[in-house]
Amino acid sequence: MNNTGQEKIKIVSPTRRELDLDVPPAAVGEEFDRILAEYVSKAKLAGFRKGKAPRDLVQRMFLAEIQKDVVDSLVPKALSEELKASGLRPVSVPVIMDAHFEEDRTLHTRVAFEVLPEFELPVYKQVRLARREAAVEDKEVEQSLEELRQRAAEYVPAEGRGVTDGDYVVIELQGRDLRTKKAFPVEKTVILAGHAENEPSLNANLAGMKPGEGKTFFVTYPEDHVNKKLAGKDVEYRLKAQSIKEKKVLPLNDDLAKSLGDYRGLEDLREKVRARLLASRESSGRNKAASELLEKISSEVTIELPESLIEDETRAVLRRILSSYPQTRLGKDQAEQLAAEGKKQAERNIKNNLILTRIAEKEAITVTEAEVEEEMKGLAQANQVPLEKVVETVDREGKRGDLEESILFRKTVDFLLGQAIME
Repeated sequence: MNNTGQEKIKIVSPTRRELDLDVPPAAVGEEFDRILAEYVSKAKLAGFRKGKAPRDLVQRMFLAEIQKDVVDSLVPKALSEELKASGLRPVSVPVIMDAHFEEDRTLHTRVAFEVLPEFELPVYKQVRLARREAAVEDKEVEQSLEELRQRAAEYVPAEGRGVTDGDYVVIELQGRDLRTKKAFPVEKTVILAGHAENEPSLNANLAGMKPGEGKTFFVTYPEDHVNKKLAGKDVEYRLKAQSIKEKKVLPLNDDLAKSLGDYRGLEDLREKVRARLLASRESSGRNKAASELLEKISSEVTIELPESLIEDETRAVLRRILSSYPQTRLGKDQAEQLAAEGKKQAERNIKNNLILTRIAEKEAITVTEAEVEEEMKGLAQANQVPLEKVVETVDREGKRGDLEESILFRKTVDFLLGQAIME
């Protein structure tokens, strides 16, 4: 549609380009006539039946709209051809800064977009890293076994005694506003006696109660109480304990070990717990080594990053952070601090990804289809869903590229760690 030449490309910055684009008169005239014909066929002008208005009249009345449609129709295709011929790959949506028609009907446009920056890789092999030895002490294994034992505890009806801290108690509770005499709805619920989040007066009055016993107590709530419905009120509560279950911790033996899963006995469980702890420690050590490695390599490179990528990655980082506490209401200062931290993390992520991508290209590190399939199998097992569902979700949401990129980065980091010198 037009001749390609590097002289058409203006380098505004390491990440920003502007491209002058001309669409020749013949192509413009053909598209203009086609669009004008559509306007004529649809135009409803006073004194004329639909589609019967004179062509010249329709052109005069709708010239601006027709020209805009010509630009929208021709520029994307011309731009695509020019970018392909120039070998440019925008990382942002191209923006038309100028579009006008010359006297000879040539359509001239200037388009701005961002590209990935060029940069030189530093020395990335034989990076010196702190050696991290993964080890698990006996007391850590025993602590994990005790945690498993506590989680396997049973709750059985308590007999011959009242409520003590740590019991699960089914209670019936009803409050009444002493000022308005209005009764609150009856609540029947299960609570953990003595828990710190319970109303202190409830814990105090529940202690020692036996199944079937009732009690009345009073609470005066402060004006700034977290529950606005209770703030500043004097409330009378009627409490009834209906049932009590106490925690029964089983002895740590072969029978308990077998009940926890596919274990031959206590020693088999102990060995597997040690192996899991060691694997976790090794994974943590690897992640720390990878972070140290990338930080050292990254510190040797100066890269100007495209603003559009920073904005997109910052939004992704903030979404991940906020998803961990979605109910939290942030103040202005907290929000600004979080946004600043999110941007810094986004810049680190992008820079590291660019470096890893360049190293992967230089070292011919690639991802095979078999590796992608293995990754999806792992996701299916971790989430306990059928493999077919994972494949369907990945394909439907267009996440296969993200999956391949994740594997590529992991393989590249493994390569770098294999080349590193541990001291």
